[in-house]
Order: sequence, then C-alpha cells, then structure tokens
Amino acid sequence: MVGLLAVVIGMIPGLGNVVYEQDFSTDSPTAWSTACSSVSERWVALGAYQVLARSPRFPAVGLLEGSRFYAGVIELDVSQQSGTPHCSYGIVFGCVDEQSYFRFCITGDGYVELCRVVNGQVTVLVGRRRCYVSHLGHQVVNRLRVECDGANGWFYVNGCRVMECSNLIIPWGEVGVVVQTLQHDDVCVAFDDVKIHDPSSVVAVAPGTP
Repeated sequence: MVGLLAVVIGMIPGLGNVVYEQDFSTDSPTAWSTACSSVSERWVALGAYQVLARSPRFPAVGLLEGSRFYAGVIELDVSQQSGTPHCSYGIVFGCVDEQSYFRFCITGDGYVELCRVVNGQVTVLVGRRRCYVSHLGHQVVNRLRVECDGANGWFYVNGCRVMECSNLIIPWGEVGVVVQTLQHDDVCVAFDDVKIHDPSSVVAVAPGTP
C-alpha cells in the first residue's frame, strides 16, 4: 500500500494488484527524492533513477517520497554503472527516516544480505551469503523482489528465492533504494522498472516457488 500514491493500475498474474509503478521515462513524473551532497547524489537520467555513493561511512538512500508501505511486494531492476565491486545496493522498506529502515541488498561481488538500521546503527538479520543467481559486472541487470506480510519477509534475486526472515515487525514507512560503497571509491547504481503490489500478492506467492 503506498499512501497517496496508491492507485490501482492493473493486474499481474500471481502477483495481485499493482498499486505503483515507475519506469523513469522522460515523460513520466517522479516522486523519488533527488538531491546532491558531499557524500551522495540522486537524480533521474537515461531512463533510470541514479544513486551515487561516495563514502563507506554514509549509505546513499533514495526514497519514494510520500509512500506508506508495510506489506506487499516491491520489485525493481538494479544495475551497477561504475565503481568497485566491493559495494552493496538494493531495496529499502519500512523506512521511518534515512537513519532507520530495513534493507535487502546484493553486492557487486555476488552476495546478498538483509539488515535493519536503527538510528544509523546496523543490525544484520541474515548474514552475507553467496548468491549464485546474481549477474556480476557493470551495466548488467538484476531483478530484486521483496515480499512481506508486515512481520515476515521473502527475498528474491532474478526470480529465485535467496532468503527469508520471520518476526521482522515491519513498521509503516517509505519505500526506497540504497547504495553503499565499502571502499573509498564512488559507486553509481541505476534503478528501474519499479513495481509495488498490494498485500494479496504475498498470500499468493510467498508459500510456493517464485
């Protein structure tokens, strides 16, 4: 569910109602945050939402402003454009502010992880593990998907379930993306083809195969 942005636009078999979608085409308005600072940048260009992280100390978080979400499905394409493979990037959900949120990420060198951030302090919920279905390298695309019912989550890369986690207690919060470089090397990641589905999709998809 996505607050004022929650407009039903169609149905995808097995995934329920699409309540929000964005492909960042030139004629498509966006509510995604755009800003520039000494440690990060967020902007729309080349048909994608671009996020640049400059410091290993400060993850670059880009939010769908005004969104309200705690259960359903979030899916999007990610593609690392430049920088070290020692980085992570992915989906933010249950975001209270830029210092408190859940994040499901893949890394540039082929791992996945799930963390909760509270007041800037990171708690690892599912430790980093090898993801054999990730596509590695610059300019390649991976499709990420998060399914949650408000308390439990199921997490996918390229259509394959790579982890699950219970007792998350996800708050109502904004949806977003995150990029973090793990070295002193700028990392730019492009996000595209965002879709958010309503909670009925979790009931339909989570218990079975992707």
